[in-house]
Amino acid sequence: MAKCGTCGRFLNSADAVGCCNCKVIHHRGCVAISEGTRVPSNWVCSNCKIKPPRQGNISSVPVTPAQSRVLVSTRDTADTIACGSDNEVTPTNKSAELSELVAEMRFLRNEITAMRSELKDYRTEIAGFRSSLENLNVRVDSTDERVTLLEKKLVETSTSNHSYESIIQDLRSQINERDQDMLHDDVVLSGVLEARGGECHPPGQGCGREAGCHLG
Repeated sequence: MAKCGTCGRFLNSADAVGCCNCKVIHHRGCVAISEGTRVPSNWVCSNCKIKPPRQGNISSVPVTPAQSRVLVSTRDTADTIACGSDNEVTPTNKSAELSELVAEMRFLRNEITAMRSELKDYRTEIAGFRSSLENLNVRVDSTDERVTLLEKKLVETSTSNHSYESIIQDLRSQINERDQDMLHDDVVLSGVLEARGGECHPPGQGCGREAGCHLG
């Protein structure tokens, strides 16, 4: 990228003005040419305007001491003016610098606006993640409560099963005891004579009635 011949900064070709003599390009603001102004094709910069044009071959023309002093003085004056025009801070240069500063500030403002928009999007996404995590925590807590209830029911069921087993065992033992008691209460009748037809004699029948059983 080319640099301005006046301020030495980089310039854009759309904002450049070129000298037809020295072919050096300048900012429009540095040479006091406003934007939109048509620049003629024979436009020359201030440095080329100060320098006197060389006509023909004057190297062979004799120069008197007085003329040489005038030429030297003229060249020194032109160099001084040229250097002064390069180093002097003109209102035009200030306006160009201000324009560049304003452009940079606008660029930074746009960048900050874009960053704010991105941060807003990030905050929205983070809020969504937070809501999802909260819902997940609620579901996990609910599942934990259900598992705890199931564990309690299992414990209660196992406890009730043990109690039922103990009750069944007690009933079995009671039945066995009753069976044993009934076996001990059995009465054996011996020596009872049978009558005709397989019936017992009246004395045997009376004993059976006393024992609580019927003897045929």
